[in-house]
Amino acid sequence: MRQLLAGLLIFCAYPQAGAQDSSLTYDRINLSVNVQKEIENDLLIASLYTQEEALQQSQVAERINATMQWVLDITDEERSVQMQTTQYNTYPVSDRNNRLTGWRGRQGIRLQSTDVETLTRLLGALQQKLAIESMTYGISKASRSAAEESLITEAITQFQKRAGLITSEMGRTDYRVVAMNINTQPNRPSPLPYQSRALAIEADIAAPVVELGLQTVVVSIAATIELDMPR
Repeated sequence: MRQLLAGLLIFCAYPQAGAQDSSLTYDRINLSVNVQKEIENDLLIASLYTQEEALQQSQVAERINATMQWVLDITDEERSVQMQTTQYNTYPVSDRNNRLTGWRGRQGIRLQSTDVETLTRLLGALQQKLAIESMTYGISKASRSAAEESLITEAITQFQKRAGLITSEMGRTDYRVVAMNINTQPNRPSPLPYQSRALAIEADIAAPVVELGLQTVVVSIAATIELDMPR
């Protein structure tokens, strides 16, 4: 669904006594145009982690490394999924008397893909040893770029239409663009609702059920035009 919004503010400047004509501007108009449309989210991002605890710090590291190697062996088979390791922490564990009782460690990974079916299936497999911390969705760079290019064309068309209408209604024949800014919104991945992230605790853990939904892409133009002098 598309919505078109336009606003304009007209400023008229008139010559002052003794001023040079070259320093004056006439009938400058600030014109804004916004166009938007909804497109399907096609990018799924998931953060997972493994956590281990043992008496020795070296034991924690060995267990985490073994788990991460298991993860790499599985994810390497899925070429459509990008994997990145994230923060790794180890810290001491103490009892209420502040005596050292062991060590705890945590390692995270980040997975993302536009192949949502493959990634959700992979998440189901990885939950044998990892826990899902969060899942977010967004629009891939390719999809956003294509949508923005289409909207920029539409926004410029709407701008030209409105600028022409203003010129005509003001009894002028032409205008020139003094300044123009074309703006797009940054891509901000959104968290999936809790119910979409909830996972069954069973012997065979099910893959999460994901519905990515839609996202609105907006392109706006803010410009200043100057009408030609009346004849």
